[in-house]
Amino acid sequence: MINEKNSSIRIQYRRADDLLPDRFLRLSVPGTLSRLREINQELAEELSSFRLQNDELEQARTDLELLLLQYSTLYDSAPVGYLTLNRSGIILQVNSACVGLFGVEKSNLINEHFQQFMSSESWSEYTSFLKNVHKKQSQEIFEFELQRTEDTIIVHMEVREDKKGNTFIAALIDVTEEVQAKTLRKEEHIYRTIYENITHGIVICDRDGKIVSANQSAESILGLTFNQMDKKPLDEFFSDPIHEDGKAFTKKPLPFMKELNSSGEQNLTMGYKPPDSTHYTWIVVSAISVSMPDEDEVRYVISFDNITAQKNLVLYNKLTSREKQVFQKLVTGHGRTEIADSLDISKKTVDKHKENLMEKLNIYSPDELVDYSKKL
Repeated sequence: MINEKNSSIRIQYRRADDLLPDRFLRLSVPGTLSRLREINQELAEELSSFRLQNDELEQARTDLELLLLQYSTLYDSAPVGYLTLNRSGIILQVNSACVGLFGVEKSNLINEHFQQFMSSESWSEYTSFLKNVHKKQSQEIFEFELQRTEDTIIVHMEVREDKKGNTFIAALIDVTEEVQAKTLRKEEHIYRTIYENITHGIVICDRDGKIVSANQSAESILGLTFNQMDKKPLDEFFSDPIHEDGKAFTKKPLPFMKELNSSGEQNLTMGYKPPDSTHYTWIVVSAISVSMPDEDEVRYVISFDNITAQKNLVLYNKLTSREKQVFQKLVTGHGRTEIADSLDISKKTVDKHKENLMEKLNIYSPDELVDYSKKL
């Protein structure tokens, strides 16, 4: 019986000796029962430690799986389009936002060349861009036109290479509206600059013909500041308007305003007297109605081109050579007697020439002669 017990102890010793880690003291001779119990206890503690580590590893694995699920959900539901490309530009992975951006099924994107979805004009630049990302090992930006089935959009793409250098990870955003808004702001700045600096006077009226905007040239031509014109009917600033033949307009509003009210277009030449002036300013008026986008509203754009100098020159050229001589003497301050003596004509002849030239030039008082001459 004792021999069997000793044999059993030896067998347990050998098993324990085989299972013990190197850091435990290996016994060269059979230990006592007490020592075996100590070893058994140590093994049990080691097993408990292993089980604890195993539980921790299982928990870590569970946590990682949860994080992976959360990442996958976040990746797929992100509002930004994400895709992965290999070094050859083949699409390996895309999220839902990217699928929506391309406007095709996911199966039509995977394993396809990315550049086939952009305009051919961008291919060379795109290839150089990917090479640059690989060379710099940094995140780079590229904008291109994405060609879809029914339209084309502008896409902003930020790309970086993964740590192993095997794939490119890209984020894509539709910036079409932003680019269009930027372009619109540039165009608006250009048009505003033209509007403010063009020599033509321009006023903008509402559907009732009241002024809502005017440029500097309009202020100069009309002889008024915008504050004096603001919210007032345009036609009230044309004092004593006349046609080219000198006949007065008999109706209000003026013809071009009436034409605008029927959404048409009108050009006409007219003369009017600016404030504090007794002679006419001649203008060519062009007017057109404009429907405001996204609004049930109409604006009338009226432009003025001051042709007084041209008009005066035409009338001046109709004078005879003698009438022109008399005119030049009058505007330089010569009196009736001086003109008669210098031109070797009678005073009555001077008076007759003066009367004729004033009639031809539509001048009704001697004081207007000097002003007239300044506008030739």
